[in-house]
Amino acid sequence: MKIVIPQHVLAKPLEQISKALPNKTTIPILSNILLRADDEGLTLIVGDISVFIKTVIPTEDVTVERQGAITLPGKKIVEIVKKLSGDITIEVDKTNATIYTGKSKFELAGIEADEYPEFPQVIGDVVHLPGEVLKRNIAQTIYATSDQESMPILTGVLFKLTSGNIRFVGCDRHRLAQKESNIESDLDFSVVVGRESLSELTKLIDDKETVELQISSNNFMAKTKYYTFFSRVLEGSYPDTDRLIPTDFNTTVSVKTTKFIKSLERVFIVANEEKTKVVKMSVGDDIEIKSEASGSKASDRLEIQHKEGDDITVAFNAKYALDALKAIDDPEIIIQFVGPMQPMIIKGKDDDSALHMILPYRT
Repeated sequence: MKIVIPQHVLAKPLEQISKALPNKTTIPILSNILLRADDEGLTLIVGDISVFIKTVIPTEDVTVERQGAITLPGKKIVEIVKKLSGDITIEVDKTNATIYTGKSKFELAGIEADEYPEFPQVIGDVVHLPGEVLKRNIAQTIYATSDQESMPILTGVLFKLTSGNIRFVGCDRHRLAQKESNIESDLDFSVVVGRESLSELTKLIDDKETVELQISSNNFMAKTKYYTFFSRVLEGSYPDTDRLIPTDFNTTVSVKTTKFIKSLERVFIVANEEKTKVVKMSVGDDIEIKSEASGSKASDRLEIQHKEGDDITVAFNAKYALDALKAIDDPEIIIQFVGPMQPMIIKGKDDDSALHMILPYRT
């Protein structure tokens, strides 16, 4: 194998796919990146059994002087290419690669490409979403997924497709985030994709492109203009979250989003000292937020834009609320209450397609 490729053409895709390299693995070849030169151009693949990323640099951007394939240490080749400039030549003899340009030369020991796992194929339902919509919907729900492996299904985001609608849901038993979008499809299915996989996927998506999602009962694949992303889906039954979300409320208030965030952040300085990070919020003519921990106290007041219903006092995890508020792209929010020990709902005033739910604490 021998190729010649401009540094700026190789550096970005190498760095992008390298983010999926496992931090630790007992299988040495999975720490490598597969490079394959053929009639298509240069194909780069990273995989760790459950997640794979592939990109193809077309023939107009790379000169393939001799076809072939090799796997090279991933983090090392990324750093090497990042530090070089001009046209880079990569020449392979069996499992040894020489990388050179100008007066710079590196020799790397690789592993035969035949030992690298095959890039998986997915045969399943296909839907298309604008990149901007997919990224936003993931961002507005992924924060609410669980980081506890005791219930693995909650460590991912639910993709639930019904006729003309796709719903994204994240839930960790203490909070829930949900976002819906219209879609041109009459398919009906649901899968759960792990949060770490989705975090990697969002780094590959351009807002202005259309992403093809191909989904089966076991696998999930996303194709962008430059990248193909594969992930195994999480096994198990996702909880019926619809029954958890209240629909009738005794109190509804609207407040300015930025002001509420800043008010919470000030009180959070004290609340953060406790494991539960609890603050108490009282809704009356205005909103008072208070916290007390380790002998320290904090309080702050916030103006209400509009209020309907009864006065109420609730206690909740301030970090959960801040996570939800920062996922909302709306200058004004609505907060809805059923009672002191019932879930509270937060959503953008002008966006009925998303909601964020937090369970209260008993104080």
